Amino acid sequence: MKIKEKLAIALKNAMVNKDTIAKNTIRMILANIKNAEIESQKELAYPEIVNILHKEIKIRKDTIQDATTANRDDLIALAEAELSVVQIFLPEAMTAEQLRELTADTIRETHAESIKDMGKVMQALIPRLEGRISNAEASAVVKELLS
Repeated sequence: MKIKEKLAIALKNAMVNKDTIAKNTIRMILANIKNAEIESQKELAYPEIVNILHKEIKIRKDTIQDATTANRDDLIALAEAELSVVQIFLPEAMTAEQLRELTADTIRETHAESIKDMGKVMQALIPRLEGRISNAEASAVVKELLS
């Protein structure tokens, strides 16, 4: 089942269960997917949708951080609830150990030797991640291993 289908089913369930947080969060995700499809003039592939979900997670984490700084417990609770809704639709996250192993294999395969080869490594690594970890986290590991 595609992610968009799962989102549509979850939206219906949230509406039936009168779960406004889930309903609003899923609607926001679907709107962002639709906007990206309109912008690219094609239906988004799985990795592109997963990237949108990762962006949504980053937004929620930034909101939690800002709300913590401002002592806004109500906003923290809302953002955490939204974050848990978004995370439901992501594939199982890759562990740090798995990421390091996959990155090391990719570095060997691309014959990368220095930080100058980072683009080549990232280009080969991103399709292998399958949306299980954000590109920023992968980039940090690549930098660490190439340094």
